Amino acid sequence: MKIKVIIFFVFLSQLIFGQHVDTKVITANNGLFSNNVQKTYIDSSGNLWIGSRAGLSKKNMNSFEIVPEATKYKFNNIFDIIEDQNKNMWIAGYGQGLLFLNHNGSKLINTNTGLVDNFTRFLYEFKDAIYVGTSNGISIISKKDFSVKNPSFQSNSNHKFSITSIFSINDKIYASTINDGIYLIEPDKLTLVSDIKKVFSTFVFEDLLYLGLESKLIVVNPNTFQILKEYPVPSIWEFIVNKNQLYFISSGIYDGDGGFYRLENDKIVNRIPALKIPFLDLKTLSHDKKNELLYIGTQNNGLIQINLNSPVFHQNEFENIYSLCFHDKNEFIFNENGLNIVSDDKLVKQISLNKFKTFQSKNDKKFRKETIIQNHFYPIDYNISSDKIIFYHSEIYNDFIWVASNVGIYKISLTGEILGYYPIHVFHFTFFKNKLITVVPYGGIRIFDSIENMNYQYFHDWKNSNVPAEIVSIAKTENAVYFASALSGLYEYKSGTFKSLLNAKEFLEPKLKAITIGSNGNLIVVTDFNDVYEFEIKTNKLKKVKHISHKKIKGSTTSFVEEIDGVLYVGTNLGINVFDKGRYFFIDKTQGFTNYNSRKAVVNGNKIYVLTTNGCFVLDNSYFKKSDKSNNLATITSIYINNKKLLPSELSQIQNGLSLSNTQNNITLIFTVNGEKYPDKLNFKYRLKSNEPWIDLVNENQINLSYLNRGEYNVELQIFNENTGNTSIQSLVKFTINPPFYLNWYYIIIFSLVIIIITILLVKLRIRIIKNNQEKETALIALKTEKEKKELLFDKQLAEVKLQALKSQMNSHFLFNVLSSIQYYIISNDMDNALYFLERFSSLIRTTLDFSDRKTVTLKQEIDYLAQYIEIENIRVENEIKFILDIDSEINLNLIQIEPLLLQPFIENSIVHAFPPNVVQPKIFIRMVKIENQIKITIEDNGVGYKEKKNQIHTSKGISIVKRRLDLTKMNLNEQISISSSENGTIVILFINL
Repeated sequence: MKIKVIIFFVFLSQLIFGQHVDTKVITANNGLFSNNVQKTYIDSSGNLWIGSRAGLSKKNMNSFEIVPEATKYKFNNIFDIIEDQNKNMWIAGYGQGLLFLNHNGSKLINTNTGLVDNFTRFLYEFKDAIYVGTSNGISIISKKDFSVKNPSFQSNSNHKFSITSIFSINDKIYASTINDGIYLIEPDKLTLVSDIKKVFSTFVFEDLLYLGLESKLIVVNPNTFQILKEYPVPSIWEFIVNKNQLYFISSGIYDGDGGFYRLENDKIVNRIPALKIPFLDLKTLSHDKKNELLYIGTQNNGLIQINLNSPVFHQNEFENIYSLCFHDKNEFIFNENGLNIVSDDKLVKQISLNKFKTFQSKNDKKFRKETIIQNHFYPIDYNISSDKIIFYHSEIYNDFIWVASNVGIYKISLTGEILGYYPIHVFHFTFFKNKLITVVPYGGIRIFDSIENMNYQYFHDWKNSNVPAEIVSIAKTENAVYFASALSGLYEYKSGTFKSLLNAKEFLEPKLKAITIGSNGNLIVVTDFNDVYEFEIKTNKLKKVKHISHKKIKGSTTSFVEEIDGVLYVGTNLGINVFDKGRYFFIDKTQGFTNYNSRKAVVNGNKIYVLTTNGCFVLDNSYFKKSDKSNNLATITSIYINNKKLLPSELSQIQNGLSLSNTQNNITLIFTVNGEKYPDKLNFKYRLKSNEPWIDLVNENQINLSYLNRGEYNVELQIFNENTGNTSIQSLVKFTINPPFYLNWYYIIIFSLVIIIITILLVKLRIRIIKNNQEKETALIALKTEKEKKELLFDKQLAEVKLQALKSQMNSHFLFNVLSSIQYYIISNDMDNALYFLERFSSLIRTTLDFSDRKTVTLKQEIDYLAQYIEIENIRVENEIKFILDIDSEINLNLIQIEPLLLQPFIENSIVHAFPPNVVQPKIFIRMVKIENQIKITIEDNGVGYKEKKNQIHTSKGISIVKRRLDLTKMNLNEQISISSSENGTIVILFINL
């Protein structure tokens, strides 16, 4: 309670001005994993790690991402986070042991792997080991092989040996405990060196040891552990050093009542008011030195981010500021409550609106009758109440403050006394060469030689187009006053004469918004369309020296333009555009400029004050002059190829480039920029080749490359930082999409050689063919005669073969036997059989004669002929011969052509030689089987076999005739005719090509 009273008193007694800090609270509503923040840590890459009861998360640019490895192991209740010298992360989980992380994977270390206790609280790196403080002792883990050593200690049966911190001094390492004192850590044991108990935290600073106890802060000699100093700050959790000053946070274990302190000249200073920290349940503290950010984790209220070097400082002690002017160290602030005078950051005087109203009521009679509309004065409502008074513009001239309001102009001393009132209603005025120049709201200019005596000249525009009208802004130099008109362009007043620069065609923009005089004496003009012009005005004619297109300015409506030492500020409805010698900055709510509805801006020294309805925003010009010159660096976090994510091991090899096939041409690159203070201020462009134009990135940190052609690519990323004004270009990743195999150089070479060789061979072949054709043509006549002779010889031989075949079918023995049989039927008076067989015999003779003239017949015709032949032969035999056919279903007899009378000699051989009278049931089988592109014909009988016969002449002759016929007609058999004979019969096998 005492601390709260002190904070409240300090806050009331001192207003904080000029300190450029920006404090924000980040909660679960802003994407934080949990409002309970037990540990924050900044790693070497500038990443912010956040441990809570809910788990482990990491800040990635604008978002907070849950660390997937922690989710994998269900690792939560984080108490400590450190990074070792090899950039490996070690996370202590209270109740779950230790989580190890690096780019190659993760590892869980607990009691199953040798840890002394799973309730880990504190981590410390010392030499080649990680020291783990737990609720029941210390474990020493080797960074090389993860081996674990657990030094012994003297335990107490009444409580656990709970470690609270580990520190090193003079190349020795120590541990503090809650109930057991301070111990020296040795590889095999813990040795007590001090009985100081209830230690919450320790820190070594300037060769002294600081111990945060439950009830106070003490400073001890690290060699003797003798107490040197004590401070009444209880429950200190963490320390940091910034600019050689010690900072620390504290909070009660149960009530959450704490503070943020700095040690100054042996005194403790609470920084809660100065840093505008809204909560006191502070738990953890970390410092981002690069970006000058403080992160304070609270037990229940989220994460506090304190920007120690913000480009914008919000002075919100005074609301609704209308006007502001400066004199020495004094600030004169006109707002909705009146005039506030601040000196050395302290409010020294206030003049209320009631005092302004009272003074007006007492002094408005003197010139009231003269300042009327008939004399071209803008009317004043003299009955307006004090709370309705509005201030327009204020200036300090001749050590007096002059301010224009809706009830008139006031003259005020620098000490805050109202000295004069003049019933003149104007929005814009200035003092020039000891004269007061006022702008009549509806038209014209009034110049006072003496406002006290109401001695003036009025210049009206309806009689002279060179007189300003519809004025929205005024700027002056030692020699001239410039007026910006909303409709009529730019005007100049010099040497007692007005001049329209639009009429003079020196500047042809008619609609203007704001003007100012730069530090180099040049005139800066902003048009209604947000184009910015800078003119040199030293001569009698404007000379344009710079033009900034509206395309380079964010915002559609300009509220002010100011310049300090070459830095140009253009305030719009979206923020503040800042230009400095080719560098561009943009200030908006991200950096703390939260009110874009600014009234005006006032320059004082090296600072610009932007006046708004909720206070004043201060920008320090040195921030932009001394802005960080370092470039941003992006890191690829994920690569998807054809929607398949690369494994971490594959991703780690991308520095060598990727070699992809021609089908792997859909690529997505996801990257992050580590340690950036304002990720929202980064604008990204990319290109695939250095000679190509830059492409604006649609997604914040994702590049989608679809259907790429074959070739080599170097994806370059351009990062423009609106906060620092820097532009960096880096090669993000290189990859090659290989052509299909038929477009590879070696394939093309081989293919080309093959084509050349083939072409050469074809040419040679063509030459050979032409040569052969010529030789053939030469020999054609000679060969023709020879060919005709051969054809005649062939025909003769074929005729002879046919005649031989015919004779073989119609031998005299066959004819005699058939005719004898028919004669027998006639003699026996069996006229029916005689006539029948005579008709069948005649048909057979006709078919035989017909076949002798043909080159081929169908297999069906050949089979029918054989059946007819056997039928005739059966007339003369005692036992009738059965003719049995077995034809493969795949064989179409009507489509297959063979030599006529090809099979008859084999049938005849069987009839004549295979069946003596003792063969009771003679049979002839013909089987036909299709084998690939051939037909296998098997002719088999059940006779006695040719080996028992003495005369084989007829069979051999018939077979030789068949072979010769086939040779002459080019129907060669693929295999020789096979004949096998035994006492069970004869088998003939031949193959016919299809």
